Amino acid sequence: MCCQSTFFVFSTIMLVSSRSSFFKHEPSIFSQRVTHAVAVSLVYYIKRKERKIKKRAEIYYRDNSPCSSPKIRRRRTSVEEIYEQLGPTYFTRAYRMSYESFVKLVEKISPYLPQSDACMARVNGPISDATRVAVALRYFAGGSPLDIGPLYGIHVGEVLKSVWRINYGLNCQAVCDLRGRFLELSILYPGSTSDCLAFEGMNLYSRLENGLLKEGLCLFGDNAYVNSKFMATPYTSASGAKDAYNFFHSQLRIRVECAFGMFTQRWGILRCMIPKKISLKKQLPW
Repeated sequence: MCCQSTFFVFSTIMLVSSRSSFFKHEPSIFSQRVTHAVAVSLVYYIKRKERKIKKRAEIYYRDNSPCSSPKIRRRRTSVEEIYEQLGPTYFTRAYRMSYESFVKLVEKISPYLPQSDACMARVNGPISDATRVAVALRYFAGGSPLDIGPLYGIHVGEVLKSVWRINYGLNCQAVCDLRGRFLELSILYPGSTSDCLAFEGMNLYSRLENGLLKEGLCLFGDNAYVNSKFMATPYTSASGAKDAYNFFHSQLRIRVECAFGMFTQRWGILRCMIPKKISLKKQLPW
């Protein structure tokens, strides 16, 4: 094939060169350009045909050879099987929650999960909602998609589809107790929004104005918030008793910072930038 192709190109070039004398204006330069263009085009065409023939031969040999290996299909591994292999202790350590809490989480968010791709399900079977939630939790905890995919018998691309990834600054408003347990959480505004505006946009703010807390109870926040009957803020310039008040105020307020520290320590994905963009509109609480 290569010898015939080379002879065909050489014959064409000689044919164009022999006919170049019929051109009136600069026959030598024109013939050289035409010869070069025809040669490059033919060589490209012949190489392309050779690659196609070679690829077809490889496919034919692979499919019809008695020594060819069968197609490897992925075996879906359920979360129940993973739980039986790990046990309750290691399952809680890997997925940052107990198996009972995981089952409740799947029941709550299953109606909001997108449907599996029907074309992909024909090959290896559908991916269950429990598997998608487990994959996302393991990824949030710091797991690698290259390790999560083979564990559950799914492609790395399906691992990334199960994860909502963003690359945008968000203003997160949270309320916690003395033990660092989150009682209220709101992520409605971009990072450029002030804390006071984001707090007033929470559903909690309207409930506090309507008398949610009992008499004598309040929230502790820094100077980014407005001092009110349900929000205690520190003094801006203090000395004596006011300075002592600011000290104990900071000891209470630091609990929410510790809660976020424990939260990021548990979910390793929060310690790095999440690479995907989303669009947010600035909203006003009124």
